[in-house]
Amino acid sequence: MQGRSGAQEGRNIVGLNNERLKTSLCGITLDNPVLAASGCFGYGIEMSELYDINCLGSFSFKGSTKEARFGNPTPRIAECREGMINSVGLQNPGVREA
Repeated sequence: MQGRSGAQEGRNIVGLNNERLKTSLCGITLDNPVLAASGCFGYGIEMSELYDINCLGSFSFKGSTKEARFGNPTPRIAECREGMINSVGLQNPGVREA
């Protein structure tokens, strides 16, 4: 697969598959310590045409639940004097789809 950035799937274009970069996170070995921030890459597949996601050590799936969830009813965001409050309610397709 080739995305807009010219990255090819599995190709080590930025040197992130270096043995020296291997690390452990909660007992799980990662090829490198680079993770996409939660929410920035969706579930990965959305960005795979634009970025070689195989360069990443892992993804952050903090918003995934076992079963699909629609999330909280609207309104989900409210402005307040201090800034903003949100309550999306972990809307997600469920772990099998993620």
